[in-house]
Amino acid sequence: MNDFRFAISLGIFIFTLVLVITKPKNIPIGYSALLGALIAFLVGILSLHGIEVVWNIVWNATFTFVA
Repeated sequence: MNDFRFAISLGIFIFTLVLVITKPKNIPIGYSALLGALIAFLVGILSLHGIEVVWNIVWNATFTFVA
C-alpha cells in the first residue's frame, strides 16, 4: 500500500511540476499548485490535518507577501 501511495504522490508531484514550469495557456503558478494540492486531497494523500499543519508553518510568510 505504501508503494502505491508513493507512486501516486510522485505522479501528482511531477504533474504539478510540469504545469508550474510550462504554464499552459498562461495559467498562473498558484493555480497549478492548487490543482496539485486538490488532486492530492481528493485521492486521499493529503488530509485536512496536514493542511492545517502546513498552514500554521507558513501563514506568517504568506501574510508578509500579501502585505
